[in-house]
Amino acid sequence: TGGLPDEVSSPVLTARSVTDAVSWYRDVLDFKPSFVNAPNGPESAFYAVLRAGSVSIQLARDAEMQNSAGAGACSLDVSNYTTFLESCRAAGTHFRIEPGTPIPSGERFFGVHDPDGNQLAFVEIPGD
Repeated sequence: TGGLPDEVSSPVLTARSVTDAVSWYRDVLDFKPSFVNAPNGPESAFYAVLRAGSVSIQLARDAEMQNSAGAGACSLDVSNYTTFLESCRAAGTHFRIEPGTPIPSGERFFGVHDPDGNQLAFVEIPGD
């Protein structure tokens, strides 16, 4: 009967341009597009699914979601925290929460905004 899923790994975030958002997530955070719904070429994209390891993020154009772009937020667990942090720094990521900020459970985390303003927090997996 019922019960919650073991993992929640697919937030839906809104974007003004799904094409531009896919590029940013790919180039800055190393997410790979696994599906892009663009019926009339890349600029017509209105929905995409991006994956990195076992995590997926869905991007939807704000007009289709009837929600302002950048209204979303999510927290993602990160293995190899230090390596991932350094790759974000090298990509010129602007941090909204400074890297290494401790949280009560003892993990480190940092936060960024994507170009549309969605908030992403990356949390260190204990032991990594």
